[in-house]
Amino acid sequence: MSEFRWMLYGAYGFTGRLIAREAVRRGHRPLLSGRNREKLEALGSELELDTLPFSLKNQTDIISALRDTDLVANIAGPYTHTAIPVVNACLQTGTHYLDVCGELHLFSELYSRDSAARSNGIVVLPGCGFDVVPTDSMAAYLKDRMPEAIHIELAIDSSIQPSAGTAKAATEVIARGGYVREQGKLVKRQLGERGPNIRFHRGERPTLVAPFADLESAWRTTGVPNITTYLALHPGIGFLSSLAGLGTKVLAITPLRRVIAASIDLALKGKQENREGETPIWGRATDEKGGSIERWMRTPEPYHYTAETVVNAVERLKGTSLAGALTPTEAFGQDFALLVEGAERG
Repeated sequence: MSEFRWMLYGAYGFTGRLIAREAVRRGHRPLLSGRNREKLEALGSELELDTLPFSLKNQTDIISALRDTDLVANIAGPYTHTAIPVVNACLQTGTHYLDVCGELHLFSELYSRDSAARSNGIVVLPGCGFDVVPTDSMAAYLKDRMPEAIHIELAIDSSIQPSAGTAKAATEVIARGGYVREQGKLVKRQLGERGPNIRFHRGERPTLVAPFADLESAWRTTGVPNITTYLALHPGIGFLSSLAGLGTKVLAITPLRRVIAASIDLALKGKQENREGETPIWGRATDEKGGSIERWMRTPEPYHYTAETVVNAVERLKGTSLAGALTPTEAFGQDFALLVEGAERG
């Protein structure tokens, strides 16, 4: 059997480095890739891994880079700029694709590649990190316990300061405004609209309605027509709250968004290395008669959870017969989210 070859694109970012180190710890030798040759070579030297620098501006270059690759893990956000070019190349080279995207607007476009992915025998798997593995699992878990559910609500209580990549991706999400899913359709809502007070493991928190990617992924996984997602208000997410305060009109202006992204790099440089603790998750399913069930889950902090989950997914996709554009639960089942030590659901 030939060696399974996989590429880690965006390897030198904060999350990319965590994934690379976790992969090496578990005996993998991914090809490290990204735009910056100097940063790649430094990481490659540290981990004794091969590197391949290339940008995503030229489709021919992407296809050439992926030609002999079985799988690419795309960790280069914001995914507004990277996901579609890489997926389009994967469809031509027969390369499995996964990412850790949390940008709602991209999920429907990536899921629309389902038929093409099946025809080409590849998996297209967006949201294969903290976004959206545990919440997708929670949605499926709730639906299994209340098959007649007509509304699913999901909430995250994270006090972790975002990495620069996450914060820049948030500007792309905020620029498009707030959403919920009602009667199977995405419906615009006021960004930052107050949600309910929710009881998490660490106590009750006020929340905001937030346009998480689960509005697409949980809809696909469960078929439940009404989905609302919330983010707990917490001092640790003040940075993202300030971005929301800029408003969709400001962030919708591309040049201003680029200036803000550059400022984020400076503001968060060197501030993401020390991460610990856990992240509580809550879910509720409600039926037509008003009956409801609530469940809770917790994971280790999101970045290390993401690193382990990506490597778990790579190992599951090695030699797989799966094909199509899938949610994490469709691909691996609802207990895939619990494979990381410290993740539990109750």
